[in-house]
Amino acid sequence: MKHDFVKLGLGYFILLLLIIAFTLYATLDYFQLRRTVRRLLSHSTTNMMATTNMLKSLGEQEASQFLLLEQYDSRILENYKISRDRFLTWAEKITQGCEIPHECAVVDSILLTYRMYLSISEMYIQAVKNRSPQTQRHFLDMLVLEEQLRFLCLRMLDYNQQRIAQTNLRIHATATRGAILAVISATALAIVLLIGVNIRFTRGVIQPTRKLSQTFRLIRSGHLFPKIDIDSGGELAELYAEFNKMTERLRAYERMNIQQLITEKQKAEGVVESLTEPIIVTDQQFKLILMNQAAVRMLGVNHLKWQEKPVSRVVKENRIREVLCAPIEEKWEKVELRLYDFQNGEERYYRPHRTLIPGENGEVKYLVTLFQDITPYKKLDQLKSNFIATVSHEFRTPLTSINMTIDILLREVIGTLNERQHALLTSAKEDISRLIKLVRDLLDLSRLESGQYRIQKEWIHLRSLVEEASHALALEIERKKLDFQIRISPDFPKVWADTQQVLLVLSNLLSNAVRHTPEHGRITVMAEVKNQMAYVSVSDTGKGIPKNELETIFDKFVQIRSPFESTPGSVGLGLAIAKEAIEAQGGTISVESEVGKGSTFTFTLALNGEKPS
Repeated sequence: MKHDFVKLGLGYFILLLLIIAFTLYATLDYFQLRRTVRRLLSHSTTNMMATTNMLKSLGEQEASQFLLLEQYDSRILENYKISRDRFLTWAEKITQGCEIPHECAVVDSILLTYRMYLSISEMYIQAVKNRSPQTQRHFLDMLVLEEQLRFLCLRMLDYNQQRIAQTNLRIHATATRGAILAVISATALAIVLLIGVNIRFTRGVIQPTRKLSQTFRLIRSGHLFPKIDIDSGGELAELYAEFNKMTERLRAYERMNIQQLITEKQKAEGVVESLTEPIIVTDQQFKLILMNQAAVRMLGVNHLKWQEKPVSRVVKENRIREVLCAPIEEKWEKVELRLYDFQNGEERYYRPHRTLIPGENGEVKYLVTLFQDITPYKKLDQLKSNFIATVSHEFRTPLTSINMTIDILLREVIGTLNERQHALLTSAKEDISRLIKLVRDLLDLSRLESGQYRIQKEWIHLRSLVEEASHALALEIERKKLDFQIRISPDFPKVWADTQQVLLVLSNLLSNAVRHTPEHGRITVMAEVKNQMAYVSVSDTGKGIPKNELETIFDKFVQIRSPFESTPGSVGLGLAIAKEAIEAQGGTISVESEVGKGSTFTFTLALNGEKPS
């Protein structure tokens, strides 16, 4: 009997231990879940409020920038700065509460993108203030960055939703472990109690959390109107209340944002329409999306329905079609288009500029092409060329007369000269010779630019021309002990070109190479055939050309030299004449150079043409 009581007591004692153990385990699980929910409430609420306020601040900045475009006002600028500071304040709060690596990466992306956005905004404000032509480009860049910032902020909301879902999985796993312990409990009472606690716990925590997770999924899919009914107390009730406030703010922001986007789109279209220069927007498939009236007039499509149609079907001018349909990766360098304006009966010149607008995933979504009207600059350049040609022509006769007079005096036809008189006249003759060369170069350049020079092509031997061009420099080459090499095979194919112009180009290039190559240096002339063209290069081991000067080396009156150098007889027209002479024959000329190692000038000439008899 005593044994039975002992056994019974031991059984009750074991049962009591099981109940106590389960109770302790359930209590620990409860406090763990409570901390998890509280932490979720704190972190998620802070991040969602901060993200919402950042979106609101970004919208206020965008509105201020549009107002600045219409009227530059210090009060608008002040509102912009207030919105900027508010954005940075909320971004700092998110940064301080960032714990998860991928969330921190998104926060870092937001801060980096916003710094770029602030930089473009400052340039945009300065451009608006100074009424710079760069205003439109900065404006489009800001729109791209604003869309990226909105995308990153929405990604933050998505991460918070994922965190809620993960917490839901953890709660579910904890509840399952409690159910297993309930099954292995020693008594039916413990089982009933555990099942009751588990059911109550499931209803009180897991189901509301699942409801919250489902609501987050609806918001992520674009539905901003769901609302959670508060039917419990405690932390979950606080979380639901904050969540409902957040969705209410999002709904208000969406209503405001849609109207604001419509207004801003109309403003942007109005700004584009008000520009006097043609602007054409196409998509990846080169379909026309947007054009202003200037572009419509340039293309002559007033009465056509061009929206969403391919460029190849709407644009008839080949040169414009090639520009609009050029590969995205292609880079333009000083491309100019000459078009005839039938409406005004005159030729107009345009220089295209392309801006790429990326999409959400970084791919190019739209291409904005601005055709800068450079006709006034072309006319001004033509007036300058005409003036230089007229002045040079007027100088030519008196300079020739002065040169002949000095030559007669130096020959002592009129009378004997003393040593000082002879030296002065010799110096004057050298100056007159330089002026005559300058006048001759100006007249040659003027004829080439105006198209008055008639290109007379024939079949010519390159090696013979190089030898002829080097004869005038033989003494200087010998004096400086230069290694002059002509690496052109005697059986190199003939080229179809103007003999005098090619000779002039070779003379200018060789003269520059001899002038800038130090003693005991090397000058090499080579030729090779590529793609049915002859590539002729003149290389030297001279001082080289700085990289920042390479783009202007072929401009008129450009000389690359230090303040302590002098270049007798040179005014910077030789390379400009060479460029005009080669391009007039359908070729190209370029330069590669490295300071301290030398330069290589390369020009191309055609190998095709009428066959020689």
